[in-house]
Amino acid sequence: MPYTYFIVGSELEIAKLHTVVDVMNLMEKNNNLLGGECFTLESVSILGQIFLGNEKGNPFNTKYCWADGSQFYVFDQELCQKVASTKWDDILDASVPWSECNYWKNHEHNRMDLAGMIIDFSNLCKQTNNEKQLYFLLSNED
Repeated sequence: MPYTYFIVGSELEIAKLHTVVDVMNLMEKNNNLLGGECFTLESVSILGQIFLGNEKGNPFNTKYCWADGSQFYVFDQELCQKVASTKWDDILDASVPWSECNYWKNHEHNRMDLAGMIIDFSNLCKQTNNEKQLYFLLSNED
């Protein structure tokens, strides 16, 4: 099963990532440790749509990928700004529709687990700016 890494970085930093070790080093350097086997393109797209209410919440495919099929995606800056400015109570409220989507019904995550993930996601969004965006890697590397 692919493992997902959420990475705040510049396009140049992302272009230099060639292994999971490179990804982990950048994440550790930037103190942004969010990821896991539970995240998929579908699950993060649903989260984005909850905040923006449209297709803008879907992450975009980038030109960065690895030979094993691992793919980097980037989140729209509008989504990051929205999530970063969302108040605590609204983040907790967003965990309700996210937990009720079909994807999460087949996993052992409860609404509070997902609220914690959204809080971590929000903290990453707060680190984005004109130079650094929020990427995620769907890694096929072991």
